[in-house]
Amino acid sequence: MTEIEVLNKKFEDFRDVEIELCNMCISFIIEKLYSLPSNKIYLNSEVTIMYIGFYDINPYSKIKCVYLKNGDIYADTEDEDDYKITNANADELYEIAKAISSITEK
Repeated sequence: MTEIEVLNKKFEDFRDVEIELCNMCISFIIEKLYSLPSNKIYLNSEVTIMYIGFYDINPYSKIKCVYLKNGDIYADTEDEDDYKITNANADELYEIAKAISSITEK
């Protein structure tokens, strides 16, 4: 196997794990939010999400709360409300899941 083939294989393995982690985090977040009376949780941490908005001044936006709306996960951030987060990367979804877990398990 050539060096580039080894790199390609490692990258494919990485992508498979990343996709699996994203799906697991999304499922976890949805399950936790459905268990709450308002399907909404306020985060009291410094969790951020990459913000791709109109002005795009601040590349990372602090998440104020996370909630379900029409079966999708949304967040109110310091830059925008109703920001759909299901397209977030694995790192961001993992941090959101951890923050939710730390609040709901108290």
